Amino acid sequence: MSTPILLNAGQSERGWHRLSTALKCPQLFAYLHILGLRFGKRKPLIQGSLLHIGLAHFYIRLWAIQNNTDPNQWYTPDEAIYLLAQQEDANPPPGHVVGKDENWMPYAEQIQKAVRAYVNYWGDNDAKYYRVVNVEEQVRAMVATGGWSLDAELLAWLFTQRIDLVLQDLDGYYIEIDHKKCGRFDKRDLRAYFRDGQFQGMHTFGRNKWGAKYGGIYINRVRIPDSGDNFGFQRDPVPVLRWRMDCFPDSIRWSERVVQDLEKRGVDPWKWPKVDSGNGGCEHRYGPCEAAELCDHGPSGLQEVW
Repeated sequence: MSTPILLNAGQSERGWHRLSTALKCPQLFAYLHILGLRFGKRKPLIQGSLLHIGLAHFYIRLWAIQNNTDPNQWYTPDEAIYLLAQQEDANPPPGHVVGKDENWMPYAEQIQKAVRAYVNYWGDNDAKYYRVVNVEEQVRAMVATGGWSLDAELLAWLFTQRIDLVLQDLDGYYIEIDHKKCGRFDKRDLRAYFRDGQFQGMHTFGRNKWGAKYGGIYINRVRIPDSGDNFGFQRDPVPVLRWRMDCFPDSIRWSERVVQDLEKRGVDPWKWPKVDSGNGGCEHRYGPCEAAELCDHGPSGLQEVW
């Protein structure tokens, strides 16, 4: 019998997170994508990654059952969560780490419990009323430069997104699902998601692909407390913010132009423009930006935060 598959998809190839970083702070973009620095992974990111792989394995196995194939081609959610934590602790990604990575394994058991509770809450409903279409699919589009490129030979930029889950309901409508780990069900956080470019892109892909059968996006929130097993589950529809969505291709073009301009002029990656905003930029409600010391001290800041 062959070894089961582990769905460790990771970020999309050229997605919105990369572009929004260029728009928000070109210097942070340079640290991550030009200098190849890595900022230590912390609890929320680790929990979110483990949750995503657990849910992915639940749905890919459900897809197999619905399509009369063997679900054991893929690990169970519990196995997938454990294996990802084990792999990340044994083989962290390469690159100079600013700060320190936390270990993943201490969070595995709680996320396993969260996914089991999720399956108890949503599993029967999803199996009965939906057909699984895609799990962790990367979608791709070429966005015309529209004359914004500094390179006359470049006609379009590649834009990609990874969509956590696509379901089809009993009426034939296709619904995009994005999983989010949260500590509480906060309306302010939900509004922030609605305005994020990730969802403008998902709406655009969905409308172009399925047309009149596009059923929209749901944010699939899983509340994971700091400790214990008081998990919560909530799904929220993402409104179509038409003006934002119509302007979204220009947001892609502008961010790519920012990067291309700085690269073509040969600007030192340590001296790319910094956001220099104390409220919501260099400092936010969770504390300082992970790169703040580097912007304060330049390359010597690597020693300050090491």
